[in-house]
Amino acid sequence: MAAEAVTEYRLGMSLNPNFQWSEDNFGEALLEGLYKHHSKNHSKGFQGNPSQNNDTSHDCGVIYLAIGEKFKQEFINAYKFFNKSNPTIPISLFTDCPMGELDGCTVYPLNEKKNPHKLKVDILKNSPYQKTLFLDTDTLVVGDISEIFSLLDDCDLCIAKTPNIDYSKPPYKYLGYESHNTMNTGVFAFKKCQFITKMIDGWITLASKQDDSTMRAGHFGDQYYFNQLLQSGFFEQEGGKVKVIDNKIYNVRPQPLPHLIKDSLFNQAKIIHLRLPAFVPSLISLKKK
Repeated sequence: MAAEAVTEYRLGMSLNPNFQWSEDNFGEALLEGLYKHHSKNHSKGFQGNPSQNNDTSHDCGVIYLAIGEKFKQEFINAYKFFNKSNPTIPISLFTDCPMGELDGCTVYPLNEKKNPHKLKVDILKNSPYQKTLFLDTDTLVVGDISEIFSLLDDCDLCIAKTPNIDYSKPPYKYLGYESHNTMNTGVFAFKKCQFITKMIDGWITLASKQDDSTMRAGHFGDQYYFNQLLQSGFFEQEGGKVKVIDNKIYNVRPQPLPHLIKDSLFNQAKIIHLRLPAFVPSLISLKKK
Protein backbone atom coordinates (compact mmCIF):
# COMPACT_ATOMS: atom_id res chain seq x y z
CA MET A 1 0.00 0.00 0.00
CA ALA A 2 2.98 2.32 0.42
CA ALA A 3 3.42 2.37 -3.35
CA GLU A 4 -0.24 3.34 -3.75
CA ALA A 5 0.19 6.19 -1.30
CA VAL A 6 3.16 7.50 -3.27
CA THR A 7 1.18 7.22 -6.51
CA GLU A 8 -1.76 9.08 -4.98
CA TYR A 9 0.45 11.81 -3.53
CA ARG A 10 2.27 12.35 -6.83
CA LEU A 11 -1.06 12.53 -8.64
CA GLY A 12 -2.37 15.10 -6.21
CA MET A 13 0.73 17.25 -6.43
CA SER A 14 0.84 17.04 -10.22
CA LEU A 15 -2.79 18.12 -10.49
CA ASN A 16 -2.68 20.86 -7.87
CA PRO A 17 0.96 21.44 -6.80
CA ASN A 18 0.47 24.75 -4.98
CA PHE A 19 -2.35 23.63 -2.70
CA GLN A 20 -1.67 23.06 1.01
CA TRP A 21 -2.98 19.54 1.51
CA SER A 22 -4.80 18.40 4.64
CA GLU A 23 -7.43 15.80 5.47
CA ASP A 24 -10.07 18.53 5.67
CA ASN A 25 -9.56 19.88 2.16
CA PHE A 26 -8.00 16.93 0.36
CA GLY A 27 -11.00 15.90 -1.74
CA GLU A 28 -11.87 19.46 -2.73
CA ALA A 29 -8.28 20.20 -3.69
CA LEU A 30 -7.91 17.07 -5.77
CA LEU A 31 -11.13 17.82 -7.66
CA GLU A 32 -9.97 21.37 -8.33
CA GLY A 33 -6.69 20.00 -9.62
CA LEU A 34 -8.51 17.51 -11.84
CA TYR A 35 -10.60 20.35 -13.29
CA LYS A 36 -7.45 22.32 -14.09
CA HIS A 37 -5.90 19.23 -15.67
CA HIS A 38 -8.85 18.86 -18.04
CA SER A 39 -8.98 22.61 -18.72
CA LYS A 40 -5.50 22.50 -20.21
CA ASN A 41 -6.57 19.85 -22.70
CA HIS A 42 -10.08 21.12 -23.42
CA SER A 43 -9.84 24.87 -23.06
CA LYS A 44 -12.58 25.61 -25.58
CA GLY A 45 -15.15 23.23 -24.06
CA PHE A 46 -18.45 22.56 -25.82
CA GLN A 47 -18.71 24.08 -29.28
CA GLY A 48 -22.26 25.36 -29.36
CA ASN A 49 -24.45 28.39 -28.80
CA PRO A 50 -24.00 30.41 -25.61
CA SER A 51 -26.24 29.40 -22.71
CA GLN A 52 -29.63 31.05 -22.63
CA ASN A 53 -32.36 31.13 -19.99
CA ASN A 54 -34.83 29.72 -22.51
CA ASP A 55 -33.09 26.42 -23.18
CA THR A 56 -35.76 24.93 -25.47
CA SER A 57 -33.84 26.18 -28.53
CA HIS A 58 -30.90 23.87 -27.80
CA ASP A 59 -30.46 20.42 -29.27
CA CYS A 60 -28.29 19.22 -26.37
CA GLY A 61 -28.51 19.84 -22.65
CA VAL A 62 -28.41 18.49 -19.12
CA ILE A 63 -31.27 17.83 -16.73
CA TYR A 64 -31.25 17.45 -12.94
CA LEU A 65 -33.93 16.61 -10.38
CA ALA A 66 -33.79 18.17 -6.90
CA ILE A 67 -36.59 17.38 -4.44
CA GLY A 68 -36.33 19.02 -1.04
CA GLU A 69 -33.91 21.56 0.41
CA LYS A 70 -31.08 19.05 0.93
CA PHE A 71 -31.00 18.11 -2.74
CA LYS A 72 -31.50 21.71 -3.82
CA GLN A 73 -28.26 22.60 -2.04
CA GLU A 74 -26.57 19.55 -3.52
CA PHE A 75 -27.70 20.64 -6.98
CA ILE A 76 -26.23 24.12 -6.47
CA ASN A 77 -22.86 22.52 -5.76
CA ALA A 78 -23.19 20.25 -8.81
CA TYR A 79 -24.24 23.25 -10.92
CA LYS A 80 -21.10 25.17 -9.93
CA PHE A 81 -18.86 22.32 -11.05
CA PHE A 82 -20.79 21.73 -14.27
CA ASN A 83 -21.06 25.37 -15.26
CA LYS A 84 -17.35 25.87 -14.63
CA SER A 85 -16.26 22.94 -16.81
CA ASN A 86 -19.02 23.16 -19.47
CA PRO A 87 -20.20 26.80 -19.45
CA THR A 88 -22.03 26.71 -22.78
CA ILE A 89 -24.12 23.57 -22.24
CA PRO A 90 -27.60 24.55 -21.01
CA ILE A 91 -29.07 23.08 -17.84
CA SER A 92 -32.65 22.33 -16.87
CA LEU A 93 -33.60 21.76 -13.24
CA PHE A 94 -36.84 20.06 -12.19
CA THR A 95 -37.53 20.92 -8.55
CA ASP A 96 -40.17 21.52 -5.89
CA CYS A 97 -38.02 24.24 -4.29
CA PRO A 98 -37.88 27.98 -5.04
CA MET A 99 -34.70 28.81 -6.95
CA GLY A 100 -32.93 32.05 -7.63
CA GLU A 101 -31.62 32.83 -11.09
CA LEU A 102 -28.68 30.74 -12.25
CA ASP A 103 -26.84 31.53 -15.47
CA GLY A 104 -27.65 29.04 -18.20
CA CYS A 105 -30.22 27.19 -16.08
CA THR A 106 -33.97 26.96 -16.64
CA VAL A 107 -36.11 25.86 -13.69
CA TYR A 108 -39.19 23.68 -14.12
CA PRO A 109 -41.36 23.71 -10.96
CA LEU A 110 -42.75 20.41 -9.71
CA ASN A 111 -45.80 20.17 -7.49
CA GLU A 112 -46.60 16.47 -7.65
CA LYS A 113 -46.19 14.59 -4.37
CA LYS A 114 -44.46 11.41 -5.41
CA ASN A 115 -41.34 9.51 -4.43
CA PRO A 116 -38.30 11.20 -6.07
CA HIS A 117 -37.28 7.90 -7.67
CA LYS A 118 -40.56 7.90 -9.57
CA LEU A 119 -40.32 11.60 -10.39
CA LYS A 120 -36.84 11.02 -11.80
CA VAL A 121 -38.23 8.70 -14.44
CA ASP A 122 -41.25 10.93 -15.09
CA ILE A 123 -39.20 14.03 -15.92
CA LEU A 124 -37.26 12.24 -18.65
CA LYS A 125 -40.29 12.67 -20.91
CA ASN A 126 -40.24 16.41 -20.31
CA SER A 127 -36.66 17.10 -21.31
CA PRO A 128 -36.57 20.14 -23.62
CA TYR A 129 -33.59 18.73 -25.54
CA GLN A 130 -33.25 16.39 -28.49
CA LYS A 131 -30.19 14.92 -26.77
CA THR A 132 -30.26 14.84 -22.98
CA LEU A 133 -27.70 14.03 -20.31
CA PHE A 134 -29.31 13.21 -16.97
CA LEU A 135 -27.16 13.76 -13.89
CA ASP A 136 -27.89 13.00 -10.25
CA THR A 137 -27.25 15.92 -7.91
CA ASP A 138 -24.29 14.13 -6.29
CA THR A 139 -22.26 14.32 -9.49
CA LEU A 140 -19.26 16.62 -9.92
CA VAL A 141 -18.39 17.28 -13.56
CA VAL A 142 -14.76 18.38 -13.87
CA GLY A 143 -14.11 18.05 -17.61
CA ASP A 144 -15.65 18.71 -21.02
CA ILE A 145 -18.36 16.09 -21.57
CA SER A 146 -19.70 17.29 -24.94
CA GLU A 147 -18.50 14.09 -26.62
CA ILE A 148 -21.31 12.20 -24.89
CA PHE A 149 -23.83 14.00 -27.09
CA SER A 150 -21.87 13.01 -30.20
CA LEU A 151 -22.10 9.36 -29.17
CA LEU A 152 -25.88 9.62 -29.45
CA ASP A 153 -25.54 10.01 -33.21
CA ASP A 154 -25.00 6.25 -33.34
CA CYS A 155 -27.11 5.01 -30.43
CA ASP A 156 -30.24 5.77 -28.41
CA LEU A 157 -28.85 5.54 -24.90
CA CYS A 158 -25.43 5.92 -23.26
CA ILE A 159 -24.98 4.54 -19.76
CA ALA A 160 -22.19 3.15 -17.57
CA LYS A 161 -22.05 -0.04 -15.54
CA THR A 162 -21.92 -0.11 -11.77
CA PRO A 163 -18.64 -1.13 -10.13
CA ASN A 164 -18.36 -4.83 -9.34
CA ILE A 165 -18.99 -5.00 -5.58
CA ASP A 166 -19.81 -8.03 -3.44
CA TYR A 167 -22.63 -6.83 -1.19
CA SER A 168 -23.36 -10.26 0.30
CA LYS A 169 -21.94 -9.30 3.69
CA PRO A 170 -20.10 -6.35 5.25
CA PRO A 171 -17.47 -5.19 4.80
CA TYR A 172 -18.41 -5.05 1.13
CA LYS A 173 -15.72 -6.31 -1.19
CA TYR A 174 -14.53 -4.48 -4.31
CA LEU A 175 -14.10 -6.95 -7.19
CA GLY A 176 -13.46 -4.77 -10.23
CA TYR A 177 -14.26 -1.63 -12.17
CA GLU A 178 -17.36 -3.00 -13.91
CA SER A 179 -20.16 -5.33 -12.92
CA HIS A 180 -21.28 -7.91 -15.44
CA ASN A 181 -24.68 -6.54 -16.42
CA THR A 182 -25.88 -3.90 -13.93
CA MET A 183 -26.14 -0.25 -14.97
CA ASN A 184 -25.91 2.89 -12.83
CA THR A 185 -28.69 5.40 -13.48
CA GLY A 186 -27.01 8.40 -11.88
CA VAL A 187 -25.47 9.36 -15.23
CA PHE A 188 -26.98 8.54 -18.61
CA ALA A 189 -27.66 10.21 -21.95
CA PHE A 190 -30.49 9.63 -24.40
CA LYS A 191 -32.01 11.09 -27.52
CA LYS A 192 -35.65 11.61 -28.38
CA CYS A 193 -36.83 8.64 -30.42
CA GLN A 194 -39.52 5.99 -30.41
CA PHE A 195 -37.40 3.47 -28.53
CA ILE A 196 -36.61 5.89 -25.69
CA THR A 197 -40.30 6.79 -25.34
CA LYS A 198 -41.11 3.10 -24.97
CA MET A 199 -38.21 2.60 -22.58
CA ILE A 200 -39.35 5.42 -20.30
CA ASP A 201 -42.94 4.14 -20.38
CA GLY A 202 -41.76 0.66 -19.43
CA TRP A 203 -39.56 2.05 -16.66
CA ILE A 204 -42.45 4.12 -15.28
CA THR A 205 -44.76 1.09 -15.35
CA LEU A 206 -42.35 -1.05 -13.35
CA ALA A 207 -41.50 1.68 -10.82
CA SER A 208 -45.14 2.63 -10.30
CA LYS A 209 -45.84 -0.76 -8.71
CA GLN A 210 -43.47 -0.03 -5.82
CA ASP A 211 -44.91 1.56 -2.68
CA ASP A 212 -43.48 5.07 -2.29
CA SER A 213 -42.64 4.54 1.37
CA THR A 214 -40.30 1.63 0.62
CA MET A 215 -38.49 3.22 -2.32
CA ARG A 216 -35.00 4.61 -1.66
CA ALA A 217 -31.48 4.49 -3.05
CA GLY A 218 -30.25 0.91 -3.03
CA HIS A 219 -33.71 -0.43 -2.18
CA PHE A 220 -36.20 -0.71 -5.05
CA GLY A 221 -35.21 2.68 -6.43
CA ASP A 222 -35.19 3.89 -10.02
CA GLN A 223 -31.92 2.03 -10.74
CA TYR A 224 -33.36 -1.28 -9.57
CA TYR A 225 -36.29 -0.99 -11.97
CA PHE A 226 -34.13 0.16 -14.87
CA ASN A 227 -32.06 -2.98 -14.49
CA GLN A 228 -35.21 -5.07 -14.21
CA LEU A 229 -36.29 -3.64 -17.57
CA LEU A 230 -32.84 -4.26 -19.04
CA GLN A 231 -32.73 -7.87 -17.89
CA SER A 232 -36.26 -8.57 -19.12
CA GLY A 233 -35.06 -8.53 -22.73
CA PHE A 234 -36.98 -5.33 -23.51
CA PHE A 235 -34.01 -3.64 -25.17
CA GLU A 236 -33.42 -6.54 -27.57
CA GLN A 237 -37.12 -6.89 -28.34
CA GLU A 238 -37.49 -3.21 -29.19
CA GLY A 239 -34.20 -2.92 -31.07
CA GLY A 240 -32.75 -0.24 -28.83
CA LYS A 241 -29.15 0.78 -29.45
CA VAL A 242 -27.30 1.11 -26.15
CA LYS A 243 -23.68 2.17 -25.74
CA VAL A 244 -21.94 1.33 -22.49
CA ILE A 245 -19.69 4.26 -21.59
CA ASP A 246 -16.58 3.99 -19.45
CA ASN A 247 -17.38 4.32 -15.75
CA LYS A 248 -13.74 5.20 -15.08
CA ILE A 249 -14.33 8.44 -17.00
CA TYR A 250 -18.03 9.27 -16.96
CA ASN A 251 -19.36 7.77 -13.72
CA VAL A 252 -16.68 7.38 -11.06
CA ARG A 253 -18.14 5.88 -7.89
CA PRO A 254 -16.47 5.85 -4.44
CA GLN A 255 -15.33 2.21 -4.32
CA PRO A 256 -13.02 2.27 -7.39
CA LEU A 257 -11.23 5.49 -6.39
CA PRO A 258 -8.16 3.95 -4.73
CA HIS A 259 -7.84 1.54 -7.65
CA LEU A 260 -8.08 4.32 -10.23
CA ILE A 261 -5.29 6.09 -8.41
CA LYS A 262 -3.17 2.96 -8.11
CA ASP A 263 -3.63 2.26 -11.83
CA SER A 264 -2.82 5.89 -12.78
CA LEU A 265 -6.29 6.35 -14.31
CA PHE A 266 -7.84 8.96 -12.06
CA ASN A 267 -6.68 11.94 -14.11
CA GLN A 268 -8.94 10.84 -16.99
CA ALA A 269 -12.10 11.05 -14.84
CA LYS A 270 -14.65 13.66 -15.95
CA ILE A 271 -17.76 12.86 -13.91
CA ILE A 272 -17.21 12.04 -10.24
CA HIS A 273 -20.40 10.49 -8.84
CA LEU A 274 -20.31 10.64 -5.05
CA ARG A 275 -20.76 12.94 -2.13
CA LEU A 276 -17.55 14.66 -1.08
CA PRO A 277 -17.49 13.13 2.44
CA ALA A 278 -17.39 9.72 0.74
CA PHE A 279 -14.62 10.89 -1.57
CA VAL A 280 -12.11 11.79 1.11
CA PRO A 281 -11.80 8.68 3.35
CA SER A 282 -10.86 6.28 0.57
CA LEU A 283 -8.10 8.63 -0.59
CA ILE A 284 -6.89 9.66 2.84
CA SER A 285 -6.61 5.99 3.79
CA LEU A 286 -3.92 5.60 1.14
CA LYS A 287 -1.87 8.41 2.64
CA LYS A 288 -1.92 6.72 6.04
CA LYS A 289 -0.65 3.32 4.86
